[in-house]
Amino acid sequence: MLNGLEPAHTITKLFFGFLIIAFLINMVLSWFPISPANPFKRFITRIIAPLIEPLDRRIPPIGIFRVSFLIAFWALFFASSLFQAALPAGW
Repeated sequence: MLNGLEPAHTITKLFFGFLIIAFLINMVLSWFPISPANPFKRFITRIIAPLIEPLDRRIPPIGIFRVSFLIAFWALFFASSLFQAALPAGW
């Protein structure tokens, strides 16, 4: 258990934490000229692409900023909080 949380709470917290860390790593990697063929870059991209690509099709970038990335990142925080609050105690 993680900080005394029940198993379902622990699993959801770890899952969303992993996705948030993947988002942050992708953000940092985008600042450097790393080839898209790099295995680590491909791994991180494959994790977060299903969350960002639907938004990319609907929301155009503003200058050099991908607004869809920010929306997906904050939606992930919101979903994490929502799932944690929705799980009943004892799960």
